[in-house]
Amino acid sequence: MNSTYNPDADSSFFLLVASSAHDSIIDSAYIDYAYPGIVFSVDGATLYKSRIGLNPFPRPITWGTDWATGDTTALFEGGGGSGMSVDETGGYFFLNAGWYPTLFALPGLQPMFIDSTGGSTGGVFIPGERRACYFTFAETHITLLDYTQFPADTVKTPMHTLADEPTNVHAVGSSLSGDSLFVIGSVDWEHCYFLILDADSLDIIAQIDIPMQYEYNCTPILMHPDGNRIFFYYPGSFSIDRDPIASPNVPGVVYELNLSSGTVSVLLDESDFGYNHLYDMQLTPDGKFLYISSAIWIAKINLVTGEKTQLFADRHLSCSSIAIRP
Repeated sequence: MNSTYNPDADSSFFLLVASSAHDSIIDSAYIDYAYPGIVFSVDGATLYKSRIGLNPFPRPITWGTDWATGDTTALFEGGGGSGMSVDETGGYFFLNAGWYPTLFALPGLQPMFIDSTGGSTGGVFIPGERRACYFTFAETHITLLDYTQFPADTVKTPMHTLADEPTNVHAVGSSLSGDSLFVIGSVDWEHCYFLILDADSLDIIAQIDIPMQYEYNCTPILMHPDGNRIFFYYPGSFSIDRDPIASPNVPGVVYELNLSSGTVSVLLDESDFGYNHLYDMQLTPDGKFLYISSAIWIAKINLVTGEKTQLFADRHLSCSSIAIRP
């Protein structure tokens, strides 16, 4: 967990290592700056980190470190961001938010594709295929990246509802098998929908109404191993200058979508641990627990019993990113 310890309003950044089995802190190391994104390699041997180009670190970088020794194993200078993922084969790394969408070959972080036409807000690998999908917040299309061969091929596809209304894209995700893509989008900033698309034809399989929020961008769309439950969140807003449809300082909300019933329910909101602005969310591989990080706390939800727990409350944590080691 990449966190800020703030007991006396004097923040210090550190990388926190905790046991998910016992909810106990194993180790922590101070770092000079927060990592907007962290992710493990498929075998858990390497932790990939990134920093963006903020003063006093003008050059963004992305690098990998050996989990056992801490030694740097790979380095890419000139690009860094928050959206980071490793494909199921462990052969490719995708930097897809806060920078130009970039596909790297592992283990050396060799750039194989860079979309320098514009930035990206988020993206996902499509399981079972050498394809990925990414988007830029509020634009009315998604981009499919096919890297079955190089140079890689990209295709932009307009997004629309079943009523053929242009849809501003807020988030993307994929089913476990890769046969379906998920898109959270809005129409005229008045209605929000969860769209399920055929991953090949991109035809709409289902359209589900979800609560209207100003922005869902940066939310991961996580599918439970049961193939039926999907989790996503509205991160919340601190700004008082938002569009009138979003009240000032709207707290973050975690939603659960049940595919069988088509219903959306609130899994966690400010009534649980107080006001929150959400930063990250991760699901354990066995589907038993969901971890959520916010500007104020870290929470753990037992998806079997429904129990909700605030972790490490005495640490006064503000956690920007979480990675679960396989």
